[in-house]
Order: sequence, then C-alpha cells, then structure tokens
Amino acid sequence: MLRAASGAKGSPVLVLPRFGPSYIGAGGPQIRPMPQSTRPGTVLEETAGSVVVSILGEELAQRLSSDPSVRQRYLHGDDADAIEEEAIAAACARADVTPEDYWMTLEADALLLELHRATLTEATVGTADPGPDDRW
Repeated sequence: MLRAASGAKGSPVLVLPRFGPSYIGAGGPQIRPMPQSTRPGTVLEETAGSVVVSILGEELAQRLSSDPSVRQRYLHGDDADAIEEEAIAAACARADVTPEDYWMTLEADALLLELHRATLTEATVGTADPGPDDRW
C-alpha cells in the first residue's frame, strides 16, 4: 500500500511499502513486509549494496544446501524469515555494513531491490544457465 506524507514545505512525498524476505510456497512466491528498523539507517553507496546482495546469495545458498530439512522448511515458508534474516545478517557482517543500512538502501533503490529478490530466488532454485563458477 502506498501512502502520502508531507515533505519539505508541505509538498507531498510518496512513501513506498517496505518489502523483505520472500519464499516459494504452494501459492507461488510470497513477499512479506520488511521488519521495521529500530534505528534510522543510511543509504549505502550503490556498489556496497551490490556487494551485500552478492554475498547474500552465497550465504543463503550455503544454508539451504547444507541441510535438506532447512531447505524444505524454507521452501514451505516455515522459518523462512529466520533463515533469510540470518543470511542477511551474515552478508552484512562480511560486507561491514549494518542490516538497517542494507534495508534502507533496498527501500531507496528499486533496481537493487529487484536484484535482491532475484538473488533470493537464484539461491533457492538455482540458475537456469549455470556458468563455470556456479556451485549448483
């Protein structure tokens, strides 16, 4: 749901909904709201956000491939939030950024948000065209 807010000098500002982890369930991909930040985040530089997304793919793929029961729970939506949040926290730690800053950057950059979603999907189901460096 989009809502309007007041900006500088009373001008309207469009406030986009926050979207977070998704999962592939019986009804297809499901998008859940992003957790609300407990502190204001900072929008990261474009390259820093891309680095986190890349590391996130590795972190999530490793979690899903290490234990078949974790993969099943994730695909069915059980513990999907916790699994993704753990992978996001690990990716942010490796990139030396806070999860709040990463979420704020996703909110501010629609293309990075799409890359984030595509990375979650690829980590879950693999790639249609594996290359020489793919571990699937």
